[in-house]
Amino acid sequence: MFEGTQYRDHVRTAAGGDVATLLTGETGAGKDFYAQWIHANSPRREAPFVMINCAAITESLFESELFGHEKGAFTGAVARTRGDLYEANNGTLFLNEIAELPRTMQAKLLDVAETKQYAPVGSTIRQRSNFRLICATNQPLNTLQDGASLRRDLYYRINELHIHIPPLRERKEEVLPLARTFAAALQPKRELADETIDFLLCYGYPGNVRELRHAVEHAVMNAGQETILRREHFPAAMLNHCTHLHDSPSLDEIETCHGKHVLLEMIKACGGNKAEAARRLQISRKTLYERLNALPKCKRDT
Repeated sequence: MFEGTQYRDHVRTAAGGDVATLLTGETGAGKDFYAQWIHANSPRREAPFVMINCAAITESLFESELFGHEKGAFTGAVARTRGDLYEANNGTLFLNEIAELPRTMQAKLLDVAETKQYAPVGSTIRQRSNFRLICATNQPLNTLQDGASLRRDLYYRINELHIHIPPLRERKEEVLPLARTFAAALQPKRELADETIDFLLCYGYPGNVRELRHAVEHAVMNAGQETILRREHFPAAMLNHCTHLHDSPSLDEIETCHGKHVLLEMIKACGGNKAEAARRLQISRKTLYERLNALPKCKRDT
């Protein structure tokens, strides 16, 4: 899956290194997916991957979640609790939506990121955690740089390597591998019907990878015992965007769905290599050439 485009090269670089990495991209673009991929292909793969959604935890609970706490440290602390930093020792700590982290916690996170030491709430004894830090946000890089949402010193500390994840509509070559991965995770040996392949490549994915994952989950549930995922198994909201497609859609019809024909997009993404484009689309070169020849002559430029 990680071939060809620049951001994938950076993902591979991140997996092979151990620097603090910042992932940016639209909501649902797959930043958490890539963070897990980086960890799973890194030297830390045998240790835990610990994820915290900074937008989902209140400021009053965040410190306890991250650092842990001692018994009696606050009302309701009936037992000693080890925090996420303890769990992430020798592994990866992934902070999603880092720009939502309160300023008071940003200062504490900066200290931890630099020293790899922390003290649980209610304790003065500092502990050490040898974690690798990956952060993610849907905010543009220039917003982060101007200090509006992140302290400048924290921004530079977590941004030793920056990777921007493009929206799924700009990386259509990943749609089918991702769809098959999501389907196999739910039910092995699921296959995509030809009509489903055309449909999935046609769709624009305003909700990005997250929308694709939920759509595949919906389709698997609707398919029941069927081993073939058909177009009608997918959410109606997706189908409505390509209602003009019938069981055997013509290329002209696919061409009009979301502006560009996916074959041309794929060939462009492969640097003009049609054999590679066919491989990524999981169709034969003969089928690729047949479909290209069916396109209007003025639209065959690659």
